[in-house]
Amino acid sequence: MSDRGATEAAGEEHVGLEGLGWDQRWAALHDDADVGMGDDPRVGRIARTHRVGFDVFTSDGRLFAVTRARQRDPMRAPATGDWVVLTDVADIDEPVITCVLDRRSAVVRRDPADRAAPQVLAANADVVAVVQGADRPINPRRLERQLAVAHGSEARVVVVLSKADLDPDGDVARQLKEVAIGQEVLVTGANDGVGIDELDAMTDGGHTLVLLGESGAGKSSLVNAVLGHEATAVGMVREGDSKGRHTTTRRTLLPLPTGGALLDTPGVRAVGLWPGWADLEAVFPEIAEAAEACRFSDCSHRREPGCGVTGAVEDGTVRADRLEAWRALDDELEATRTEVERKDWR
Repeated sequence: MSDRGATEAAGEEHVGLEGLGWDQRWAALHDDADVGMGDDPRVGRIARTHRVGFDVFTSDGRLFAVTRARQRDPMRAPATGDWVVLTDVADIDEPVITCVLDRRSAVVRRDPADRAAPQVLAANADVVAVVQGADRPINPRRLERQLAVAHGSEARVVVVLSKADLDPDGDVARQLKEVAIGQEVLVTGANDGVGIDELDAMTDGGHTLVLLGESGAGKSSLVNAVLGHEATAVGMVREGDSKGRHTTTRRTLLPLPTGGALLDTPGVRAVGLWPGWADLEAVFPEIAEAAEACRFSDCSHRREPGCGVTGAVEDGTVRADRLEAWRALDDELEATRTEVERKDWR
């Protein structure tokens, strides 16, 4: 079935724009926007992106829309969660997206297919939930990467432990809280309802909650638990390593009946950091605090004399493995900046 056919087969889905987060601030942006070509401009929010177009929620229902030209800047191209303006253009059957309203937040990673390009995973999130499954060991380095991307979005960030019923003694929950230093942590279980009300409350007021995590972490089960019905397939995980299959294949905005929305993302394997959209200070708060004692304001926390961070490692205030992890991510960001400069120069 074609992308457009799949949209039509889903039927007309009417969603109030206020329930999806439309407010006076968005209305003011819309009034000031250059909507460009076309007739009958109207606003909508992107529910899903396809190879050849977009599902968009509007006050008239869910529509399939296209863009007239490919946006060269990936940060300006329409993404799931964006508020957009649609118009009717002569000789084009579908509504055309002619304007993307300025985002309030964006979850951005380095494009896995291009080291020198960003990729927007989700736009206009109010809360980003980094989901970890209790059926697998906590990987501190992967979690730090995910948190750096999540905090870089400028949205509220919460670490969510799913499948709590598989952790009856709370061992994984304790490990997660020890690893996620300075982070808000919520323990949930889709099967027994633990933490689901708290997760649902994050969508109050028309807010959008984005679920971010690897395949098999339990995102789809949490989506279904919050929605109260099965909206996304739940995949099996391998017994040997608890790895899951991609049951969510596209980033999808799912409205809630009482207002607000969930934005479900496919399992993220590669979590490359993109300069300007990764916040290391929020992920390593103890290092940021120790850095206030550095002699030099541009200290790299490596070999400089009077470094407050290396001093904190020596006195045990900062763990050595955390500093090494910070250095690795900081080096990655610098390498990407260099690659971008070379690409731009060419």
